[in-house]
Amino acid sequence: MTAMTKCPVAGGKIPVLDQDPFSPESLENPLPFQEALREAGPVAYLSKYGAYAIGRYEHMSQAVSNWQELTSGEGVGLLPPNRARGLLQMDPPEHDTPREVLQEILSARVLRSMKDNCMVRAEALFDELLDGVQQIGAVFPVNFFPDASGIDPDGREKLVPYADHIFNSLGPRNELFEKGAGQAKELNEWATGKCQRDALAPEGFGAEIWAAADRGDILHEHAPLLTRSLLSAGMDTTVYGISGRCTRWPPTPSSTKR
Repeated sequence: MTAMTKCPVAGGKIPVLDQDPFSPESLENPLPFQEALREAGPVAYLSKYGAYAIGRYEHMSQAVSNWQELTSGEGVGLLPPNRARGLLQMDPPEHDTPREVLQEILSARVLRSMKDNCMVRAEALFDELLDGVQQIGAVFPVNFFPDASGIDPDGREKLVPYADHIFNSLGPRNELFEKGAGQAKELNEWATGKCQRDALAPEGFGAEIWAAADRGDILHEHAPLLTRSLLSAGMDTTVYGISGRCTRWPPTPSSTKR
């Protein structure tokens, strides 16, 4: 923290952080940066990227609710979005109807109906992969989530590098971004093709999104984008969710009763 600057959203002068949250050191161990960000205050300015950052839950919750000032339509990362914008890169009112469609497709009732199958597959993986979270997190999402979306098995080995590059493209054009840039066009075309109506299984999240387009709930041009949004975001969040929960294996006796 070396200086102060003025934030057009928060108002007043705020701390400046010179640390790089996207450096190899920070990505390997993000805790020092996260602590510095929280200690800086409600908002901090990242001098390396000319961007503002929020590190406290209460202030982040307020920020994401203030869509009128902190918009998503012009991108949710450090780089400008491409022309094919998904649900995360839309603002109301454009965002409202697609979100309502997905809320129905991914309702609590639907997700509960998938629980038994999910647990059976997870337990089978636990029996095979006893080396820990890394293997489970790499294998389970590539199989269960595409099945739920109706993505056919051909080429699923591309899902992890695809999701990895999508995630890295939200940050700066650093070494991680450049590492996946060579495959980006091929992976994007592959993912887009997998989300077209004729490539999807007759049952699954993808087919339901296309059915919503047929009913007129959303535009047909939005159907593959929403399906791809689920595929992109679902891979990341499922991997992180598994990693966050499966801190050790086997579980302790008390944890198995929860």
